[in-house]
Amino acid sequence: MKRAIVLQVRESENKQNNNEKTVWVTVGILPAKMKNGGLYYPRSTDVCVSTCAGALTKPDNYEKYRKLAIGSLVDLYYEVNEYTNKPFVSDITVTCESPFEAKDLYD
Repeated sequence: MKRAIVLQVRESENKQNNNEKTVWVTVGILPAKMKNGGLYYPRSTDVCVSTCAGALTKPDNYEKYRKLAIGSLVDLYYEVNEYTNKPFVSDITVTCESPFEAKDLYD
């Protein structure tokens, strides 16, 4: 599990796959506390993480991701793909709702 902040949530349609509605979420990984009390900062290439969920392929995650607000603190849970042995985001849970209003972010 890693703690992150939501940077972007956007919806789109997958033109190649039955016009399935998808939602894309981009988060920024926050520094983690080490056992000795210091902070571990992720490499600059590992800070931004993007994941997506489709309305047909992953309906539960699709609804959950659509409701995420920019600035919310979330926990990322990873799993490993059994064929490629690469980690991927399996779930996102909200730890703290965003304190920002739309007018704070976009005005």
